[in-house]
Amino acid sequence: MLFGWVLLVFLWDREVRIKRNCAGQSASRNKSGHR
Repeated sequence: MLFGWVLLVFLWDREVRIKRNCAGQSASRNKSGHR
């Protein structure tokens, strides 16, 4: 299931980016819904 791995990596990368930008988003958050 290559598609499954791609989806998993995509979601993981998205989570990592959100966590990294958590500090920077507080300064400039335009259209991002934080959980």
